[in-house]
Amino acid sequence: MKMFFFLVCLSLPLVLHAVEGESDTRCREEVVGPFETHFSRFLESVRTRDWDVFIEYLEPGTDIIAVLPDGKVHTGYTAFLETQKGYFSGKTGVFTYKVRKVEESGEMGFGSIDATYEDVGTDGARFRLTLYISFVFKKRQSGGWYMIHDQNALRGKELLDE
Repeated sequence: MKMFFFLVCLSLPLVLHAVEGESDTRCREEVVGPFETHFSRFLESVRTRDWDVFIEYLEPGTDIIAVLPDGKVHTGYTAFLETQKGYFSGKTGVFTYKVRKVEESGEMGFGSIDATYEDVGTDGARFRLTLYISFVFKKRQSGGWYMIHDQNALRGKELLDE
């Protein structure tokens, strides 16, 4: 009986680890890095409007800084979420991008893109925005990354129906 109890106590941490590991469906590479993997996944969540994946790259309580194309600055987690809800709930706009630069240095990650956003305005006119967007991410202690800075620079706006 003592031997059985000893074996159960010895194997319990291994069993618990195996059970806990199965609950996380993301592969280890996806959880711990490299930054470029996370940045690509983050950008795809924006392109496809995948809110659930997008918010994986945010950290509640973080003073995220968002600089919008009109120059307005929003600071804080809740304020940042408010700036994003309209886009993620929209159905008509098309967001495309090309990665310009990705850098990882210790605890920080930087990525920049050239982006295009096409949509229909409230007045019914089709338009295209061209943007340069840069992002700064911070490494989580547990692995992975979260965004702390999102800066959009409007490079051009054109009406498509003229």
